[in-house]
Amino acid sequence: MVSNKRIFHLAGFDLTSYTLSFYSCDRKISDGLIRNNNIVKEFSYNDMIRMNSLVKSRNYFKKKGHEILYDSIKKFDPHIIFLGHVNLTKEVIKNIKSISPRAKILAWYVDPPEIHRMKRYKILEPYIDVLFLTSGGQTLKNLRNEFQNVPKLAFFPNPTDEAVDNYHAYKNQKFDYDVMYCGSDSRYKDRRSFLEEVIRLTPDLNWFIAGSLGKPKIFGSKYYRILKSTKFGINISKFTPNNFDLYSSDRISQLTGNGLLTFNQSFPNISKLFTKDEIVVFNNANDLAELLNYYHCNQEEAFNIAKRGRARAHLSYSSTRIAKYMLETIYDNYSETYEWQDEVY
Repeated sequence: MVSNKRIFHLAGFDLTSYTLSFYSCDRKISDGLIRNNNIVKEFSYNDMIRMNSLVKSRNYFKKKGHEILYDSIKKFDPHIIFLGHVNLTKEVIKNIKSISPRAKILAWYVDPPEIHRMKRYKILEPYIDVLFLTSGGQTLKNLRNEFQNVPKLAFFPNPTDEAVDNYHAYKNQKFDYDVMYCGSDSRYKDRRSFLEEVIRLTPDLNWFIAGSLGKPKIFGSKYYRILKSTKFGINISKFTPNNFDLYSSDRISQLTGNGLLTFNQSFPNISKLFTKDEIVVFNNANDLAELLNYYHCNQEEAFNIAKRGRARAHLSYSSTRIAKYMLETIYDNYSETYEWQDEVY
């Protein structure tokens, strides 16, 4: 285990955001690093740049915010620098490397691996030691050709956190809702029609919808109150179909991790992460509706699958274990065999 390191985590963290997303990946990764006996200094890049801008913008008058960033890194003198979903210019990452020339630098990315969305990592490419993505298999092999100067590209699963994902929905005696879906349909034209069709085909189910079909989004503790009081959760990633190997929205960790029976959009090699006894996989609206209706009528079977899914999420994909894997990948020294260890290229 890699421990007793000073780790500078430069990511979002949403210090001033109205979303209050305490369940975000940046938070879970930091928690996992700390549980591996490391010191973690978090730096909310966008917020610090904006708060110290003369016009309170992250796009203009950024000098003061960058001075604070450089001074923080210099004083902390990190062994390792984590970069998560931040748009750094070549000048900024070059200065960071100059301030901490001995520090290992890794970047992590949890969105769909479309090349046009990954331009920020082309800027980072000469300076990072590992690029972690929540995509693997052939998808990651193809990206290897795009990032030839990064020493390692590695898959990592969406993390579940024992402090955050602490509910066991399947144990409930009563539920407020039968099924929930939280996600936006504003940019995805087929998502609205998909949901409308599934709802039409499941007339006996009580639905909770947020962010789609004209319903407002929910965040923070309200989102988790819905999670703990709902039987079934639906996870749809951006693409229909989703052809990215091993890729899923991080919603998969929130649903399975809190004990809902999770109905997940199919993607290549999903069985490498969860078996059919731990999660329910669907291919289209009719398929999903049929499965929802079946498990609504067979709740003991549904709750047994949800129980096994939650156990898998916390056993294999805990933030503590994921952080340990990320650290050990940097130094190429594994303390155990990870189920996805062959997904390092």
